[in-house]
Amino acid sequence: MRAAIETSLDFNFIQYPVSMERVLKTLHMRTVRYQQLPMDLRRKVDNSDALTIPLPDKTSAEGFAIFVKDYSWIPGSRIRFSLAHELAHLVLPEYQNHPMDERACEFFAANFLAPTCLILREGYSEVSNGSISC
Repeated sequence: MRAAIETSLDFNFIQYPVSMERVLKTLHMRTVRYQQLPMDLRRKVDNSDALTIPLPDKTSAEGFAIFVKDYSWIPGSRIRFSLAHELAHLVLPEYQNHPMDERACEFFAANFLAPTCLILREGYSEVSNGSISC
């Protein structure tokens, strides 16, 4: 959760809901729609909502593109979560090739988009075992 909050604060992403378009633009990351992918890359993404691909000769966040499925039937909230999840792959390098990699990225995305402290501030009294009660 700390990495999600620190990332939000470092880049002044403190307006909710978080605009993932603004986040990626600020970080100079490209987003490419699934339909624009060459067929060989489409096969890699077929079982995922999104995929982060390093661009040649780049090492910073600018050196990556996120390919995302954005069909009209996919809810915008799902696309936002997928983009935040892919951002986590870059923000959490210590989890690359780690058995908990995908879970850590899901946790990051959830806390980046809806930080527990914000949820508590908005009037929810308790958060336990992943559920919120008023």
